[in-house]
Amino acid sequence: MIKINLLPREMQRKEGAKKQIQVALLSIILVLCLLLVWYISLYTSLIKKQKDLKTAETDLEKVSVLVAAVEQKKQQKEILERKWGIVEKLLQGRFKWTMIMDELQKCLPKSIWLTSLQGTKTDAGNLITINGMAFDHFSIADFVTNTEDNDYFDNVELISITEASGGDRNTRTTLNFNITMTSKL
Repeated sequence: MIKINLLPREMQRKEGAKKQIQVALLSIILVLCLLLVWYISLYTSLIKKQKDLKTAETDLEKVSVLVAAVEQKKQQKEILERKWGIVEKLLQGRFKWTMIMDELQKCLPKSIWLTSLQGTKTDAGNLITINGMAFDHFSIADFVTNTEDNDYFDNVELISITEASGGDRNTRTTLNFNITMTSKL
C-alpha cells in the first residue's frame, strides 16, 4: 500500500512542525521529570546525611563528657600515685631509722649516753653524726669497736674527745665525744 498525501505542502509543513513541537515538549517534560527524580534523590540523601550528622554530634557530646571524666580520673590517679610515693618514702625512712637506732643500741656500752644524733641522706647511705658523753676512754673505744664490727655501719670515725669538768670538785669529770659513720640501712 502506498501512502499519498494530498495536503498542500504548507499544511504538511505545519503538520511536521506540530510533531516537532510535540516531540520537543515531550523531551523537555522527560528531562524535567528526570531532573525532578534526581533532585528528590539528592534531597533525601541530604536529609539522611543531616540525620547522621546530628546523631554523630550527640554521640560526640556523650563521648566528650566521658573523655573529660576519664581525664579527671587520670589526674586524680596521678595525684594519688604521687601521694602514695611520698608515703612510701616516709615509711621507708621511718623503718630505716628505727633499725639504725636498734643497731646503735646494741653497740652502745652501759657507761655511755648519747646527747645528740643527726642523720642525713647521701648517695653512699645515711651519714650519722653522734655526740655523746662517757666517764672513760675505754667506753668510747668499746663503742667505736662495736660499731665497726657491726655489719650495718661503715666508715666509723672518732672525730673528737673533749674533757668536760663539772663546776664542783665532787662532780665527776666526763668526756664528750663526736663520731661519724655511714649506715648501710
